[in-house]
Amino acid sequence: MSDSLLDSVLARSLSRRGVFGSAAALAVLGLVACGSEDSSSSSSAENSSSDNSAEESGAKETNLRDDQGYHLNDLSEGAPTVTLFTDYQCPYCKRGEPAYEEAAGMLAGQMNVTVKHFPLPMHQFSVHSAQAVQAAEKQGKHLEMAHKVFEGQEKWAEETDENVVFSDYFRPYAEELGLDVEQFTSDYNSDEVFKTVESDYKQGVDWGVKGTPSFAVEGKVLDNVDSGTSAEDMVKAFKAAAGL
Repeated sequence: MSDSLLDSVLARSLSRRGVFGSAAALAVLGLVACGSEDSSSSSSAENSSSDNSAEESGAKETNLRDDQGYHLNDLSEGAPTVTLFTDYQCPYCKRGEPAYEEAAGMLAGQMNVTVKHFPLPMHQFSVHSAQAVQAAEKQGKHLEMAHKVFEGQEKWAEETDENVVFSDYFRPYAEELGLDVEQFTSDYNSDEVFKTVESDYKQGVDWGVKGTPSFAVEGKVLDNVDSGTSAEDMVKAFKAAAGL
């Protein structure tokens, strides 16, 4: 898709509070359902998720975001990069996150492991949840908020009002994590946070991301890794794609 057509679609689709457009508008971009498996398996995807903490997984709260996304292991200059495009309302992303974070620890010093936001239009609060994680990132709690959001996914995803989702779920998560809640609220509603989510999303589209979770090595989306791939097999696939 040309840049002008992409810009036109996004201009029609995006709104200030993070509604990334109707399914019809995003269909122009070729986007599909959230996981690589059949969507009828979403219940099993949710049920098979494990409680994932940064310490247990091997991922680190690096407080580093650059053009490659938010880093889950220490930056290795000159090393190839693998990027996860995730949607916090996608049950398959919830399922695959622990293995990816484990892979981040296993790849320390060999590859940079990063994550970017890719909110899908089929999920009412995909952008709102991305904004919550991004706002927490500004206070050094990206991973911890991501875990909170994933853990509560089945509850907040059933709501219908974005204000309730924030007041009853995301704001309490911030309190539980010891964040400056007023700053979190301000950042959640800020142009800066929204534009970061938007920028991540646009890059995913540019790279050919079709759904979530999607994994890309040096900008090339892989078709042999999905939410059910083990950490060990992720590492093998990522290193092979990077020529390591």
